[in-house]
Amino acid sequence: MEDFQQNHVSRTVWPWMDADGNAAESGSLPRRAAVQAVIMCAIASVLFFLLHHHVMPVIILVLATIVVLSAFFAPALFHGIDRFGKALGQVVGIILTWMLLIPFFYICFTVGRLLLVVLKVDPMRRKAETGEDTCWVQHPERPPLDRYGKRF
Repeated sequence: MEDFQQNHVSRTVWPWMDADGNAAESGSLPRRAAVQAVIMCAIASVLFFLLHHHVMPVIILVLATIVVLSAFFAPALFHGIDRFGKALGQVVGIILTWMLLIPFFYICFTVGRLLLVVLKVDPMRRKAETGEDTCWVQHPERPPLDRYGKRF
């Protein structure tokens, strides 16, 4: 994948590429790991207490422990886990886009259009309602403009 080059005008209006490259990863490693671990523990709690799963919450809690311990004692391992998580998120996002959104779009709009054709419904009213040559609608005469001069 080639690197994005921001043009001069865009850089003047919105200099997001000139900002610190680590701005998205701000904060210390233990703090970032703690936030990730808290979220993982919340997900494990929902799975265990609300959905009554027993194996998956344990796996998530083990992963949360590994994340926290790696941030404190093995920063290189934590960075590897973090890079893997970002790459996994990218792949899952692409797969979900192609496997869910595109078929959903075609199924909904194709079925919807076919349904409108079969039912002979024209929500945009594209056909002329009368047999006349024009669609001009006669409006009543407007009052004279001088009545707007004396408002009070």
